Parts: sequence; structure tokens; C-alpha cells
Amino acid sequence: HALWTLEGVQPREEVYRAALADPDPKVRASAIRLAAFFLDPMLKAPMLDAVLKLQNDASPDVRLQFVLTMSDLGTDAGDAAVAAVLREHGGDTMLREAAVSGMAGREIDFIERLLNDPIWTASDARHDVICDVARAVTRRYDGKETLRLAELIGAQPPERRWQQVAMLEAIPAAKKDDFGS
Repeated sequence: HALWTLEGVQPREEVYRAALADPDPKVRASAIRLAAFFLDPMLKAPMLDAVLKLQNDASPDVRLQFVLTMSDLGTDAGDAAVAAVLREHGGDTMLREAAVSGMAGREIDFIERLLNDPIWTASDARHDVICDVARAVTRRYDGKETLRLAELIGAQPPERRWQQVAMLEAIPAAKKDDFGS
């Protein structure tokens, strides 16, 4: 509670940096959330390095807040960090939803990042990550983005079949009623 009180008075980078190393995972998770102000790419603050150290934290709460905060950054470093967490913990539905929640409009770029990552090999969890991110595109009903997704699906070579299938599964089935018939 002290961190949140401090946030209301005057955010202090050095306090948040110390809280990021606290032994209590709830304190570390809160510190990530509160440090978000200092992660603004325009500030070029060193806080990003301190937060990035928590990317592989053992606590699910810390990982969840990490993904929520980093996906919302909209930076290459943030997206790379989210991809790394999802590569290891993509089976966690909450982490996938947290990642998608912060990347509106950047989903296809994120999928391309995953497709180009040689470490991103086939697994059920990684399939689910790609499918959930692609599904976020189809839910927005943005014709241009949906077309871009379809082009990305069609451009995949045979060795990326599992990724292609994951993206295809994100496209909802059209029912006869959807077209007024």
C-alpha cells in the first residue's frame, strides 16, 4: 500500500527500482505497474532495464503484470520481452489475454515477430499464442487488417504449417445468417 500512496504523492523512480527487487512478488508486481510512467520511451529512463530483469520472474503474478505493462508500451523492446515470456509461458491463458490487451493495432507485427523467431518452435501453447493474437485482429472487424492477416497466412512456407493453422483457427466461421440469407 505504501507504493500506491507514494504514487499519489510523488512518483520516485529510485523507490520503484528498489521495489522491483523486493522479495515479495506482490510488491514486485505493484512496482512494475507503478513504474510504467518511467518506461515512456520519450523519457529514455534506465527503469526499463530494471523492469526487464523481471521478465523471467518465478511468480505468475509478476509475469502477468510484466506482460500487461510491457505489451502496453508499444515499443520493440516491450514486444520482444512479451514474446519471450509467451515463448516460455504461453500456456497461461491470462498471460495471452494480457499480451493481446495492450497491443491493439500491432497484432500482425507481433505475429510476424513470432514467425521470424527461430526459437519459436511448435508446441500447443505457442499455437494458442499465435491463434489468440490473430483472433484479436478478426474481432476488430477491420477489413484492411483482416486482409493483411489473410495475406500473412497465405505467404507461409510449408515448414510453417503449424503457425498457418494457428492463424487460420482465429478466423471465425461464417454462418449463413451472417450474410442475410
